[in-house]
Amino acid sequence: NNNLGRVTFFPLNIIKEKFIDKDTLNIYQRIPAGEDCSIESLVSGEYPLPKVMKALLKLEMGHFVVMLPGEMVRRKLK
Repeated sequence: NNNLGRVTFFPLNIIKEKFIDKDTLNIYQRIPAGEDCSIESLVSGEYPLPKVMKALLKLEMGHFVVMLPGEMVRRKLK
């Protein structure tokens, strides 16, 4: 009885690569490394608040940033 676990094989046409779109990457690069940053400081004419919030949620789900109380955001340390 060598029950070592279970394996699942997926067809190659089912597997999708993960990527960050250009706008989300640009917003991420505007967050200073190692410092707290207000969400308002990321908002600009090019990136309105709804677009920034959508990007930050993507980044948080991808474990790139941490949303902090008080409308602050911080890059996650690796």
